[in-house]
Amino acid sequence: MSAISQPSANASDLSTTLTPSFQETITQHADVPLYQIETQLNPETLTITGNQTIILTNTEEVSLDKIYVHLYANAAHFNEGSIAIDDVQVDGQVVDSQLERDEIDLNIPHRDVVLSCCKN
Repeated sequence: MSAISQPSANASDLSTTLTPSFQETITQHADVPLYQIETQLNPETLTITGNQTIILTNTEEVSLDKIYVHLYANAAHFNEGSIAIDDVQVDGQVVDSQLERDEIDLNIPHRDVVLSCCKN
């Protein structure tokens, strides 16, 4: 898996991918988290694998020492699958993330405003 060390896009860059009615709206919210998800479906094994990159700008007046990503598919009431994490990277460096609360919450140590998270 490759890591992204710097954000390759911001909300303004993505506005051209939206319908005209939403293009102005996204540029008004330049600090919203951006999610880039690349997936592959294997119909023989009924699995989906992929990578997810989250670009997050801290707009609060306090620093973030961790970020939580909720893995809703791991919740017991879904009963239809789960998300397995191979590795998590922050600024291209693998970090020691922890699954908490019945493997629903992924606790990611965080020291900067850019998070690159690779998962399967």
